[in-house]
Amino acid sequence: MPADFRVMDAETPEFEPESFDALVTRNLTWTLPHLEKAYRNWYRLLTPGGVLINFDGDYGHAGPQENWKDNLSHRNVTEEMKLESDSITAEVAKSQGIRPLWDTRLLMDAGFERISLDTGAYRRIYREKDEFYNPIPIFVIAAYKPY
Repeated sequence: MPADFRVMDAETPEFEPESFDALVTRNLTWTLPHLEKAYRNWYRLLTPGGVLINFDGDYGHAGPQENWKDNLSHRNVTEEMKLESDSITAEVAKSQGIRPLWDTRLLMDAGFERISLDTGAYRRIYREKDEFYNPIPIFVIAAYKPY
């Protein structure tokens, strides 16, 4: 089946309630200024028993990119772009708690259950320091909408 790509607000996606059995995100939620709103809306989109799987990192609290010594995925980014990215990251971080514990609380508040957290996923994802290597530890959260 071909994929249907759409561009829309990630915090308020324009789909009917209970449209999905699973939602998977990667390196998205750290950029959202109203993550609690996103989690509530994503809960609404899941069918009963559906799962949200979120791969992300605490980028907002990791510090400026100059501190990411081994970040090979950003080695060709200009200094101007790094400064702009650091500014945006610092602004977003002001509204966020320490992740992933903060995410767990927000997910519970949104109604999710059976929340599992894997804080060692980055060790399996980045086994080698190749061109995609990112030194910020990536976590995975799986959270289920109850039946």
